[in-house]
Amino acid sequence: MDFRNQFSDVCRALKLFTFITLFALTNAFSQQRDVLNAQLGEGADTLRFPMEKHLKNVKQLTFGGDNAEAYWSFDNKKVVFQATNKMWGAQC
Repeated sequence: MDFRNQFSDVCRALKLFTFITLFALTNAFSQQRDVLNAQLGEGADTLRFPMEKHLKNVKQLTFGGDNAEAYWSFDNKKVVFQATNKMWGAQC
């Protein structure tokens, strides 16, 4: 067997391994999402998850927009928000 055939076999095996791994991860995340949906129920607060131990009093400040980012001001008293949304009519 020459080098090209060995390389081709390794590439095929790597592609198969990647596909199986991605499939398994997708399935695991899907199951976790289903469990969370069952725990939270209809109309539940989806910003907080039962397993979260580090955040509390989480509030959504805005809906919509692309490339949305928020930063604390230098004095830590305000949140500075920037995003792109054509409906808001902002030029930049």
